[in-house]
Amino acid sequence: MFKTGVQINTNTLVQLEEGHIDFNSKVVNPEGSIMKNHQQIKLPFDDFQKLLVVLIK
Repeated sequence: MFKTGVQINTNTLVQLEEGHIDFNSKVVNPEGSIMKNHQQIKLPFDDFQKLLVVLIK
């Protein structure tokens, strides 16, 4: 998750759900309620899409 800028020491990573990931646009879109600053953001990702699929399974 270092490529997206999501902080591991917050609950953001723990609360991230499959619905927050848009595989077509290659964007992680966590809700503001799970972000430390409570603002919704769009985090692009590139070459770790396969890893996300494995982690979801």
